[in-house]
Amino acid sequence: MIPRDIEIRIRDHLTSFLARKIQAVREISVADMEMNPFFIAAIRTQLAMKTQHDLAEWLVRQRVERSTVTGFGNTLQNIAKEFCHEKPLTNLTAKMIRDGKTYNLIIKSGPNHNTHVASGIQRSLLNSKKIEPDSVPVFGMCYGSRDSVGTIVKKYAGDIKQSVGKEFWEFVSRDADCYGQILKIADEVGKHYKDSMGNSLDQAMEQKIEYVAKELEKSYGRDLDVFWKNVVEDMY
Repeated sequence: MIPRDIEIRIRDHLTSFLARKIQAVREISVADMEMNPFFIAAIRTQLAMKTQHDLAEWLVRQRVERSTVTGFGNTLQNIAKEFCHEKPLTNLTAKMIRDGKTYNLIIKSGPNHNTHVASGIQRSLLNSKKIEPDSVPVFGMCYGSRDSVGTIVKKYAGDIKQSVGKEFWEFVSRDADCYGQILKIADEVGKHYKDSMGNSLDQAMEQKIEYVAKELEKSYGRDLDVFWKNVVEDMY
């Protein structure tokens, strides 16, 4: 079982993530949104967007979803670091000493990365071997499987120890069920979390969508024909 003190900190990481996302939703303004009229013209019929509310929902949800995926990667890294207690080397995520052996880790959320990221991982991990010749560099991926590791990662990190998904969590925690326990904690937090105003992320998004829809109506018109003409043709 995950030690109780670590479980509490894992819950804190997850609730802090949701709190930040809800606050970020509240801070969204129409002025912050880059609306590409060409893109909107191409997809609005495909996505059955008919009203100001439809466009507002698409704008808000795509903005939130994009930032949420990136932000949750950092949360997973922080959860993984709860099991690694040594100070990491520069440009690395974590360090562990197990059974007299030192492991230097870069931890990413998933198993697929572009060339720039993968080559940077390779460079930093190989450099850790130069700094600490007896250490083992490890590329840890919080979810996925060995079969799901992308070809670019295999190309750049093929000679580096890789630990993926369930085996990664077992590696850092020495608990074969760590992966499942963290999933259970995440599910519980997701089901029950409300912010200080009593709202879930979905409720905060719905409130913001209503606000954005009203602002779009003010800026581009109430009549739908006029509205879409202004959005697509006369926005800028």
